[in-house]
Amino acid sequence: MTEIQQALTPILKALMARQDAGAVAPGVAVPKKPAGSVTDSGNEIMTVHDLAAFLQTDVKAIQRQTETRAQQRAKFPMPFFKLNGALRFERKKIQEWLQTLANSTPFNPAKAKRGRPRKTQVT
Repeated sequence: MTEIQQALTPILKALMARQDAGAVAPGVAVPKKPAGSVTDSGNEIMTVHDLAAFLQTDVKAIQRQTETRAQQRAKFPMPFFKLNGALRFERKKIQEWLQTLANSTPFNPAKAKRGRPRKTQVT
């Protein structure tokens, strides 16, 4: 045996033992979590990461919705509070907020005002 084969033999034996134990099925890839995937902790007070997992969105989207300008412009602003400068969300209030969004009338782009108002001519 060559040096490479001697070095790989213990590794191959360990992999074969894991496969025999049922840890890895032959020919089946082990599913991996996507990079950066986070799960909801289930706590009553949620962090930005918990809320992102709960709403199935990214953390940046949550942070954008809690900015001052977004809160002022939103018809139904997202409920949150800050604890030592970190964003926190109450699960019950978030669920109520989602229910309010679901019960609200849908956005109708035909009725939306766009651009500047027309100038009217005085005669």
